[in-house]
Amino acid sequence: MSRTDPEARPARKSRKKTFNGFKLHVLGDAVSGLIASVCVTPANIHDGAVAHRLMSRAKALCDDIEQVLGDTHYGSVRLRKVVRDTLGVDLIGKPQAAARRKNDRFRKEDFSIDFDQMVATCPSGASTKE
Repeated sequence: MSRTDPEARPARKSRKKTFNGFKLHVLGDAVSGLIASVCVTPANIHDGAVAHRLMSRAKALCDDIEQVLGDTHYGSVRLRKVVRDTLGVDLIGKPQAAARRKNDRFRKEDFSIDFDQMVATCPSGASTKE
C-alpha cells in the first residue's frame, strides 16, 4: 500500500498518533487459527461498520458460529442486536466507553433500554413503548 494512494485515508491510533492508509479487518477462529473472513477498508472507516459483513461471510463458511469475540470498537449495542437478530451470533466484547457528560445533559448510557420488550426508561423512571 502506498501512502500516496488516492483511496488511503487518515486515521488515529491515539490522540497523538496518526497514520494514513488502510485497515485490515480479520475474523478468525482463536482455537484452530483458521481465518474465516477478511476485509480491507480506508483507515477512516469505523471497525464496527464492517463487522456484519465479516460475520456474514464467516457464517457462510461455518454455519455453527454462535459467538464472536471483538474489541471495544465492536461493542455498540446496536451492532450487537443487529448481529444477533440477523445472523444468530452473540457478539462478545468490552462495551464502548461512556461519553463524558456535557452541561449536565443525559447521555445514552443513562437510559435503560430493553430491546426484547422495546421499552426505554429514562433516568427519572419514565418509560415508553413503541
